[in-house]
This record gives sequence, structure tokens and C-alpha cells, in this order.
Amino acid sequence: FAALLFVILVAEIAATVWAYIYADALEPVVRGYVKSTVQEEYWHNADRQHTLDMIQRELKCCGTETPRDWIEDKDVVLVVSSSSAAKYLIPASCCRETVAPALCDHARKQIVAGTIDYNVIYDTGCVTKVANYIRDNLSVITGIGLGIIVVQAVGLIFALILTFAIGKNRRYKA
Repeated sequence: FAALLFVILVAEIAATVWAYIYADALEPVVRGYVKSTVQEEYWHNADRQHTLDMIQRELKCCGTETPRDWIEDKDVVLVVSSSSAAKYLIPASCCRETVAPALCDHARKQIVAGTIDYNVIYDTGCVTKVANYIRDNLSVITGIGLGIIVVQAVGLIFALILTFAIGKNRRYKA
């Protein structure tokens, strides 16, 4: 048990240090996660859908870089332009919170490229907002990580004390 706690503790220390040191490299990681969720997994993975909906609502953003990332035909994503006839299905979590649900439904369903109503749909992508949110709260995140590490270190010490006490107790029995 103590060995397992030690391995977990070392892994958490390494992850905390790595996250703090490489905070500047965060944006490409976030971009990859959000992009794969938007283009491949959103409509098929309920956990990713729930997570991205929460991010879009809380950070007031939509898509990876722009709402146009929600294009339905995944093969056309890289070549879509404002004059393209490609259509989008944008999630309701992209609608501004002050907009009536009926207006949101109308604005987000089967929209032709270039006709997105930015008075209804958030116009900013989520990558930069998520990366900035993490950067802004990095000290809190690091503090929480260090707090967990301290609690686990205390647990490891107690596990070792218990192990030695049990071993010592067995030695004196006949």
C-alpha cells in the first residue's frame, strides 16, 4: 500500500511541476482537445459534450477559434469561406445567455456559412479563453495540487508507521 501511495505521490509531484514549468505550452494542448471535441466527438460522446457545453456557457465562447468550427461536413472544415454554402449546426451552449430560447434555436440550426448572427451566438472561440483561464488561475491550481500532495505525503508516512508497527509487533510473538 505504501509503495502504491509513493508511486502516486511521485507522479503527482511530477505532473504539478511539469504543469507549472510548461504553462506557456498550454495553448496547443487545449487547442487539440477542443478541436477534436468540436470536430469529432461532441455529438457522439456525452461527457465531452457536457464539458464543452459548460466551458462555452461559462467562458462565453463558441467553437475552437470561431463558431464556424461547428461545420457539419468535417471534410470541408479547412476550406470553408464566408461565401461557402456549407451549413452549420451550432450547440445551444453557444447562444448568449440574454437571448430567448426560440431565437437561439433559430440562430443555431442549419446556418449557411457567413450568416451567423453574432448578436445571438458568441463570436469568440474557446481555445484562447480556456488557456487564459488556466493561466490566470495557475497559482490556485498549483496550490490545490500541492495541498493534495501534502495530504498524500501524510498518508504515506502513516502507512509506513503502521507497516513498521505491525512488523515490530509480529517479531515479539512466539
